[in-house]
Amino acid sequence: MTLNLDSRKQQLIQRIVQIKEEKHLLILEQYMTDIEQENIDFEAIFKPAKKTITVEELIEEQSYTGIDKAKMDRLIDEMDVQEPLEDFLN
Repeated sequence: MTLNLDSRKQQLIQRIVQIKEEKHLLILEQYMTDIEQENIDFEAIFKPAKKTITVEELIEEQSYTGIDKAKMDRLIDEMDVQEPLEDFLN
């Protein structure tokens, strides 16, 4: 084992020692059991981040549909805001 690996293990142990919620410890225990039994699909969990993304790709990934202008206008009218816009921006 490398020094870096040993150091990382010690840091992880310290983080585990600081766990205060039993439910968090149970989740960690189950996760460790799954790892030991090799039941974890690491590629499904840890996907590499994209270096770049276009607005179009982001819209598709998040299934963004935009706003319903008529509904938004109706909500604005229902709010009946009397204060000037500048008051909200300051």
